[in-house]
Amino acid sequence: MNFKRGFFVFLSFLSIFSIDKIRAHEIPKAMAVLGDSMSEGMLAGYSLEKKPSLATIAKVAWLTSGHDKDERIEVYRKTLARADLSWATGDSSTGIVQSHYLRVKAHNPDIKAANFAISGNESEDLQAQVDRFLAAEDESDTIFDYVMLMIGANDLASSDSEGITPALKYLGNIEAGIRRVLDKDPHRRLLVVGLPDVHTVFEESANLVVYRMWGKDIKCESMRRDVYGNKTIFYPENKEAYEFTRAIVAQYREGLANLIERLQGEYLDAEFKFIREYRKPTNMRKALSIDCFHPSEWGQAELAEITWERGFWPNISDVQFLAWTD
Repeated sequence: MNFKRGFFVFLSFLSIFSIDKIRAHEIPKAMAVLGDSMSEGMLAGYSLEKKPSLATIAKVAWLTSGHDKDERIEVYRKTLARADLSWATGDSSTGIVQSHYLRVKAHNPDIKAANFAISGNESEDLQAQVDRFLAAEDESDTIFDYVMLMIGANDLASSDSEGITPALKYLGNIEAGIRRVLDKDPHRRLLVVGLPDVHTVFEESANLVVYRMWGKDIKCESMRRDVYGNKTIFYPENKEAYEFTRAIVAQYREGLANLIERLQGEYLDAEFKFIREYRKPTNMRKALSIDCFHPSEWGQAELAEITWERGFWPNISDVQFLAWTD
C-alpha cells in the first residue's frame, strides 16, 4: 500500500469514527410528545379493515351515555386511546408502528419517553400539558432533550367560522408553550409537525364504507358527522365556510414556519425541525380508523415513517415501513 492510498484509508476510518461519535452524542437521553389525539393514539387499534365488535361498540355507547363532553372524552381516552401505538412514543413490540421512541431505543436502550398528549385538546390547552411536562422533569430529575409537538386539528373543528381558533391565537398558544420548555433548558431538539392534509383525506375517503347495517351502507362522510357533529370541515358543499377552514390551515402552516425560524434565531442552543406538510396516506382504507377521522395503526406507522425521515436522525434507522417496500 503506497503512502497516498494508506493516507486516504486512514482518513476514511477517522471519518467513520467521527460520525459514530457524533451520532452517539446526538442520540437523546429522554423524549416526550405534546399534542392531541393524533399523538395519544386514539382509536389506533381499529381501522376500516379491522373493525371493533358490536359488543365493543355497544360498550362505548353505554359508557358515553349521560356524560358531558369532558367526561365523555375521558371515557373515550380510557377505553380507546392506544398510546402504545403512537407515532411518537409508542412502545408496542408486536404492532407495525416503528415509533420515534423505538427507533431511538435501538441506539440507546436506556432512553426514557413520556406522552403528554391528550385527546380533544386544542392549542390553548398546551399550557396545561407543559405544566405536566415540566413537573415530570423536576420529579424525575430528567431533561427531555428531544421534544415532539403536533396539535391543531381540534382548533379547526367547529360548527361555524367563529369557533375556529384564529391563526394569531393558535400561533401565540404554540409560542408560549415552546418558550416555557426552552426557557427552562434550551439544550433540546424540537420536532414540530404541522397538520395533515385533512381536507384531502376527508374528501377522498367520503365514500368509503364503514358498516353495512339493515341493507344500508354507512360511509365515512356520514360517520364523521354522526360521531363528531356539525363541523364545518366535514361539509365541502358549504363552499364559503369550507374554504375558510382551508385558508386557516394554510395560515397555521405559514405562521408555524415563521415562528420556528424566529425562535431558532433566539434560542441558539436549541435545534428545530418543522414538518410543514406531508403526503397523504398510501392506502386510505388501511390508514383511517373506524371513525374515519383518526389514524389507524397503519396510519400511525406511516406518520412515524414520514416524520422520522424528515426529522433529526433519518439515517440511523434501518427500519422502513412496509407500505414503501417491495
